[in-house]
Amino acid sequence: MKASKLLSASLLANLAAMALVLAAVLAIEAGSTRPLDRSLLGAIAMLGVQLLVVAAVAILFSALTSTTLAAIFTLAIAIAGHLSGEVRAIWQGDATWIATLVWYLVPNLGALSLNASVVYRTPPPPGTWLAAGYGALYAASALALASFAFEKRDLR
Repeated sequence: MKASKLLSASLLANLAAMALVLAAVLAIEAGSTRPLDRSLLGAIAMLGVQLLVVAAVAILFSALTSTTLAAIFTLAIAIAGHLSGEVRAIWQGDATWIATLVWYLVPNLGALSLNASVVYRTPPPPGTWLAAGYGALYAASALALASFAFEKRDLR
């Protein structure tokens, strides 16, 4: 559990550093702090939740498989997580249960993205904090499964 806390802290520290650089660039470019609004802060916070979800999935796969496979599976889940809403929306036909199963198993990282609110300068949607709770619950579930899988490993 200490490794996951260290990984989360380093990811969030990197995100904070990048957010500060982005804020400085935006402020210098605009000549004021006008671009630094609620939508940008919300998007950065939700990006932190996305990072924590992907890190939890990476820890889960690293507890189950080799390093190479864990990296491949984590990348695949991250890409699928960003595309899961679109896949479910366009999946038509007799086997819609497959799309529903994928919808529930793959993290919905698209719901954790506030890019549109930053681009169009709108406030974050009302369900934003519900989506953040979903991301935290998904990450906690992945870490619990990783802990369970790691306990069952024979490290001799």
